[in-house]
Amino acid sequence: MKLKKRVTRAALLLLLVAVLTGCRPEESTVLEVRKPTPDVTPPVVETTPTPTVTNGENPPEITPTQSIEPDDIDGQAEPDDVLPPARTYSEYKQINSDVIGWLKIDNTQIDYPVVRGSDNDYYLTHNVEKKSSKHGAIFMDFRNADEDQQKHLIIYGHNMKNGTMFHGLHNYKTAKFFEDNPTIKLKLGTQEMEFEVYAAYVWQSGEAYYYHTRFGSDQNFADVMNALVDYAKKSKTSNVREGITIKSTDVVLTLSTCTYEYDNSRFVVSARRIK
Repeated sequence: MKLKKRVTRAALLLLLVAVLTGCRPEESTVLEVRKPTPDVTPPVVETTPTPTVTNGENPPEITPTQSIEPDDIDGQAEPDDVLPPARTYSEYKQINSDVIGWLKIDNTQIDYPVVRGSDNDYYLTHNVEKKSSKHGAIFMDFRNADEDQQKHLIIYGHNMKNGTMFHGLHNYKTAKFFEDNPTIKLKLGTQEMEFEVYAAYVWQSGEAYYYHTRFGSDQNFADVMNALVDYAKKSKTSNVREGITIKSTDVVLTLSTCTYEYDNSRFVVSARRIK
């Protein structure tokens, strides 16, 4: 029986590695958490259509077609690549209709307009004024434009070594900052929201989904989010709020940027809406 469990766990690990190697699907898929069988613990996070995992059999390889994550940017800003001047939300909106909101985290430099384009590529290399820039912009996943894909809001930004853009997210790696700065403010249009940070962790490429936006049902959304909480608790670099359980009625905000613990790894900060 022990051998059987070891084989089953190995199969699950191979499934996660195969499914999660990349991160930019060309079209949205429904993410499911299947109920565990007697030999499967914890539940498996999969995409649909899903391969079937039976006792010890290796799952078929699945290779996503794209990667939605911005790569890290090394070095300081070049003289011809400075950040746009500080403006109000309304001023940026007049300049660029892709501006949809504003993101602010106290005690960091994160106090930026949020854009959302027609894909997850353009704002990797263009700033909020649509000018070419290696800073890129702070941008929301384009799939969140769909009203049916707004239970899980995802925002990306480069990790600039000069401290700008999403570099400040890394403060959440320390327990004190995590406890002292639990609130993220997000304005979308005229709607002002507050989110409570409940997890901050390193995502190691090939181990867990955290960027899906379509779930099929509210309960499945909750199952997926709680599976990711379990993953975060096992991460070597993580802070997780005690007793956290994501409910089917929650809305989750995920912020993502690059980190250096592993090749192609990401630092993820997750928060749920409280206001």
